[in-house]
Amino acid sequence: MAWTTIPSMLEFKRQTGRAHGMRIGRADAIMLRVDAILQQVATHSGDTGYYLCACDLYFTVDYWLKKNTRATNPAYDIMFELFTVTVSTLTRIFRCTVNVLPRELDLTFGRTLSRHGKELDELRGLRQPVAPAELNYMRLLFEGGKAYRISKSNGGRKLVNSKDFHNPAIGFFSGFAGFVMSMSREIYIARHECVGAVKEGNFYHSSYFLGGPVMSAGSLWIENGVVKWICADSGHYQPHDTNMVSLLMALRMHGVSLAGVNITDYSHRKTLTAEAFLAANGKWNAFADRRDASVAERRKIHNEYMQQNLGPARTAWRNGKKVAPRPDPFTPCLVDPKTGQVRLTNNVHWNQGQVMKQPPLPPRP
Repeated sequence: MAWTTIPSMLEFKRQTGRAHGMRIGRADAIMLRVDAILQQVATHSGDTGYYLCACDLYFTVDYWLKKNTRATNPAYDIMFELFTVTVSTLTRIFRCTVNVLPRELDLTFGRTLSRHGKELDELRGLRQPVAPAELNYMRLLFEGGKAYRISKSNGGRKLVNSKDFHNPAIGFFSGFAGFVMSMSREIYIARHECVGAVKEGNFYHSSYFLGGPVMSAGSLWIENGVVKWICADSGHYQPHDTNMVSLLMALRMHGVSLAGVNITDYSHRKTLTAEAFLAANGKWNAFADRRDASVAERRKIHNEYMQQNLGPARTAWRNGKKVAPRPDPFTPCLVDPKTGQVRLTNNVHWNQGQVMKQPPLPPRP
């Protein structure tokens, strides 16, 4: 079996049904979500909604593959084949090669530190990192649409109540606790701390991944494992509406019902039901615009940070000759390996010794 395009839901069910009766009595929420996404792919085959469905499929199947192995799940090979054809589809959507695709997905779906976050973490060094062993106890596990955390005392699962991690000294709504979602759709929640201008004790949204990019951040209200309210209140990442759409898509993947869930945006000016928020903001054009804005935004913050740390760009020297300093990492450029001369280019990526043209995203209808 080798699919050349994303298969239909019926074809996917037929193939997984052959995997030793995998579909009989199956209670895998993520595979059920794959069914739903494939149905959406077929529905949006003639419009740009297809692009967002393909991205959702990528993150969903990628998550499933990381939680299963060929030895433990007979559907692994089929899911891997689905992942392969989805990656191929995304390289055509983003018009890039496979090795450039993670960068494009990061720009489109990820969120890096804001100017505020950079100042606190990297200029003033106030962030307290999380030990890798501790991070496992902060991760949310989902079963039956409810959120659990691993208990430190006995290693078992315990239903999450966000009020247990609420800190009244932080500006979250009452009963809410801070969370982040990684680029692989893992969601973490913990008690945040802000003790001021000291080197230890500050636990920010950036603490989970040492200031690395995240897909979403903010605070959650969870009661007995049921997600009730989401707020995009992270000063370190200042998430956009598209980042909250990514969180809602991930919650659906985990089998969480969005009925009865409310969401408040970063400005605190807009509160909608999760379904209404998705309908208003879950559009491909919004993600495409965010991808373009991310490049300019990250470049500006990076340059300001470098200016504060290193001062104005200095002239570089190589073999006794002046050469231009390399521009910021978000400016497409080529470096002559012999002379070190930097040549700015127009939307070009360096890929395995070849220059790959990177045209804009596909035209919109």
